[in-house]
Amino acid sequence: MLKNCSKADLKVIATELGLAFDKKATIVQLIDLIQKSNYYKKDIEFVEGLVNSTIEERKHLEEIALEKAKAEQGQMNLEQIKLERVKAELELARLRSESNSENKNENSGENDKKESIESLDSLIKSIRTLTVKLPNRPEGFTYFFSSLERAFISKNVPEKFKAEILLNLLGEKASNVITYIKDDELGDYSKVKAIVLREFEPTPQVSLENFRKTQRQTNETYMQFASRLTTSWDYYLKLRNVSDFETLNKLVVSDKICQTLHKEFMCFISVRQNNSWFQPIELAKEIDLYYTSKGKPVINDSRPSNKNSYPKHVSKVFLTDVKDSKCILSCDEIHPLYKCPIYKNMSVSERVEFVKSNSLCFNCLEKGNHRANNCRSKFLCGICKKKHHISLHYPRQPKTNKEMISQNMSNQSKSIHSAFNASAPIFEPSQENNLFQTSCNLANDLKSVLLSTFVCLIKDESGNCYECRGLLDVGANSNFISKKLVDKLQLKGEKINISVSGINNLSLNIKSKASATILNRDKSFELNLSFLVVPKITEFTPSKSLEINVSSLNNIKLADDKFYEPGPIDFLVGAEYFYELLKPGQISLHDTNLRLQNSVFGYIVSGSLLAKGEAEIHCGLITDNSELEKTLKEFFGN
Repeated sequence: MLKNCSKADLKVIATELGLAFDKKATIVQLIDLIQKSNYYKKDIEFVEGLVNSTIEERKHLEEIALEKAKAEQGQMNLEQIKLERVKAELELARLRSESNSENKNENSGENDKKESIESLDSLIKSIRTLTVKLPNRPEGFTYFFSSLERAFISKNVPEKFKAEILLNLLGEKASNVITYIKDDELGDYSKVKAIVLREFEPTPQVSLENFRKTQRQTNETYMQFASRLTTSWDYYLKLRNVSDFETLNKLVVSDKICQTLHKEFMCFISVRQNNSWFQPIELAKEIDLYYTSKGKPVINDSRPSNKNSYPKHVSKVFLTDVKDSKCILSCDEIHPLYKCPIYKNMSVSERVEFVKSNSLCFNCLEKGNHRANNCRSKFLCGICKKKHHISLHYPRQPKTNKEMISQNMSNQSKSIHSAFNASAPIFEPSQENNLFQTSCNLANDLKSVLLSTFVCLIKDESGNCYECRGLLDVGANSNFISKKLVDKLQLKGEKINISVSGINNLSLNIKSKASATILNRDKSFELNLSFLVVPKITEFTPSKSLEINVSSLNNIKLADDKFYEPGPIDFLVGAEYFYELLKPGQISLHDTNLRLQNSVFGYIVSGSLLAKGEAEIHCGLITDNSELEKTLKEFFGN
């Protein structure tokens, strides 16, 4: 926690904690002083928050100082230009003086033919008059330089003054260019011009995209609109160096091919093309070679409109063109999946498995490379009003009529699926849609409701795996990870500022997120998740040790072998991936309220058990609005 602190940070932290220290104290002494303080021992989370805020404030001040230094450097560069201008004026005056002295020695006829050298100020004024106004759009710089160079010829401007005049005409925009100009290049007009074009001139691809997106402006006549489109298109052809009809045809075909490419591959092609462009046959060879080297099929999708070089986010595109295709279940009929007789005859578990195996959306049952939470369909489940198709809704089952499993489990351990009753009541997801978990212990019978915990592996930044404990919550709309686990894995965090709503619509600000890969313990399954970072997920789960005959579960591969013992929760997986982690297969234990649901991590235990210890009532559901915010912050460990 204190390892990233500088000596100055440690002094600020010690001062904030009211600790006395020697001004000459070393870093080790300051760390030891802070760790031995009462604040550190009694409220380490407060100290951790103080450390983080101190480091952030120091970094903020460093960024301000860096920006100030850059501004001062820019000002120095401008002063340098002014100095060079004064030197140029002095040189011009000297040349004029020498010219006058030479003219006195020549005949009067030659004096009439020669023009006197103008001062730099008068040159700039006359050049400004003969040159078009500095363009606002990048495509206007070609015409700007054309008129500028025509004015240079007209006024017979010496070569060494051209760069100075150009920088003067750029005005405020010169500050963007000066950074790239070396001191010995300030007088080289051709190099300054090249840097200006590189800074302000768009790439050919950007120019083409601007042309495609051009729209008629308010109060603009169609004559003006047509003229603007023509200028933009001519500018793009100039960047592509197209001057004949045959080359234009090839360019149109190449651009059409580029529209079908993934954005990532289009960036690769842009780098390969540099300032030129591949003709259709050359471009096709590059694409085939790329996909062959990656081991991917050349044709992944017959719908190129979803793979242009500037795509919308695919998770936000709701495809409707598949309505005319045949049923995905190969019943040789044209109808949506949910109307297929074969699909209707499946159980809910079989439907869920079918949807997962075919990468369909759980909400619209269509292929579109998007998940249910990003589905653009406005239809929700007609029963529970959640974002999944009604055919995938798990109905409530009465707790009576539970069928018994074989009591002699040791004789049937060869097959887990054959050892247990396949017709046991199916798993029933949580009906709550809150971010926060709730649990309740009743004083009269000391029952404790089990949450869906599991143990898995998680990769750190270097790819090493660590065992941790997670929680599945179908009612959570996001994934969460504890700050302690993020620090342990040394995951790279990304700064964000979002608000997460919980009980009674109370909001909590989240300031960072991190990505990590989780695996089951035999590493046969892995999944990359994006987590919101919070100080703490929840308290120990379960809150007390539970009474259970562990021997009855010896032949079952449990997702959490110690589900009945209190333990910390390192991260929480929300509804987006809930169904992806479940597998077909459920078990109901005889004479208990336990129900086991199969998953990629093993069997997850749910239901209720008797808790050990004295009778007490504990409820995580908060109803007192006056204490709601305080309780919610304590829930996250603030």
